[in-house]
Amino acid sequence: MFSDDSGFDKRMLGALFSGLLFGASWVIFVDGVVIAAESDNKSYEFKDWVPGILCTIAFAFMNAVSPSSLSNSDGMFEERDVNLNKAWFFFSVLLVFTSLTLSIVFLANTYANADGGNGQWPGYAMLIQTIGIGGSSFAFFMARGKKKEDF
Repeated sequence: MFSDDSGFDKRMLGALFSGLLFGASWVIFVDGVVIAAESDNKSYEFKDWVPGILCTIAFAFMNAVSPSSLSNSDGMFEERDVNLNKAWFFFSVLLVFTSLTLSIVFLANTYANADGGNGQWPGYAMLIQTIGIGGSSFAFFMARGKKKEDF
C-alpha cells in the first residue's frame, strides 16, 4: 500500500477515521432513539430515520466513483465517462445536503419545542448523525484519492 518510509499508511488512517466517524454517528443516533423512547416525547417514526438512511446511501454512491475519474487530466478516460462520473458525484453530494436539510427541518418542527432535559436530544442526535455520516463520506472519498506523492 502507499506507505512512507516509516511504514505508516496515511490512506489507511483516512479510511479508519472515516469508519470511526460513520460508526460513532450511528451510535449517537441510536442513543437519540433510546432517549426518545424513554422520555415523554413521541418515539422516533420512520421519517426520523430517513436523513440517516439517505446519507448512508449517499456514502455508497459517492464512493462508487473513483476520485481520479472526475478529471481527464491523464487522458485515461473518455470525455463522456468523465461527465457521467461528475454527474454521479454531484447527485451523491446532493443526497448528503438533502439529508442534512431534512434533519434540520425535523429538528426544528418536532424537537425544538420540547421541554428541557433530554426532550431536544433526539433531534440533535439526528442532526449530529447526518453531519457525521456526510463528513465520513467526504473523508473516505478524499482518502481514497490520495497518492503517496500527495502527502
